[in-house]
Amino acid sequence: MIRKDPAFLAEQRSISDESISLRAAVLRTWPHLSPEQAVSFIKSGQVAHNGVVAVKPNRRVVTPHCRLRVSFDGQEEEKPLPPPLVIALNKPVGCVTSLKSQDERTPTVYDVLGEYANAQLRAIGRLDKDTSGLLLFTTQGRWIPFLVSPFAQVPKTYRCTLRDPVSEEDLEAFRRGTVSFFDTTSRAEYTAKPALAEALTTHCVDVTLTEGRNRQVRRMWASRGNEVVKL
Repeated sequence: MIRKDPAFLAEQRSISDESISLRAAVLRTWPHLSPEQAVSFIKSGQVAHNGVVAVKPNRRVVTPHCRLRVSFDGQEEEKPLPPPLVIALNKPVGCVTSLKSQDERTPTVYDVLGEYANAQLRAIGRLDKDTSGLLLFTTQGRWIPFLVSPFAQVPKTYRCTLRDPVSEEDLEAFRRGTVSFFDTTSRAEYTAKPALAEALTTHCVDVTLTEGRNRQVRRMWASRGNEVVKL
């Protein structure tokens, strides 16, 4: 039986009754604005919510019945609040899951998104620089815990191409939950939870996890004396 955190369940029940801050609503409706610009417009009385001027950026607004009006240099523009945006990206190798990279030469996933990137779009989880695959983005931050929280236990499948042939003992270790590795976040030895492991060829395995620690799949295989050459 899987037990989930009560606070997590309470949040899950209320997700359909979405309310967001006025600042977030303005940014979702006019994504070209910066967070600082949105706050400035609100505090200066240039934003109206359902016809009423609102000057508190953190005021909660209910999204199904929300219309916003912003005055840009004396020109008023009114729009309904758009629904949350969800984007599925096939992340390529070589870019980092971050708003900014540590060096200017390394692109980020937001560079790959191009015109779709905006200040409210957040990645759901992350893939490291050397990994490709599905990466989701959303403008609704409250959705993210329901996919990445350890209580959610959402399965994620990784296709691993390995340097050396995989053995049945390797697959059983993954399935039984006996693979241990050094976790850099907790700075301690960690034993991974049981995972599905299906060999497609002698050097290719699909691994399905319900958790996600930093470079976990690579570290799990390294602890078995193997190396992931493609993920």
